[in-house]
Amino acid sequence: MYSYEEHIRAVEWYVECGKRAATILCLGYPSKNALNAWYREYA
Repeated sequence: MYSYEEHIRAVEWYVECGKRAATILCLGYPSKNALNAWYREYA
């Protein structure tokens, strides 16, 4: 399980870069489905 801070970090990176694959590759987490869910939660 990832912490809330890790969720926010991934979502902020996703918003900045706009590239889901790059976010996952650079951070090493989460899966594409988890990132989409975190983004929906954040937005």
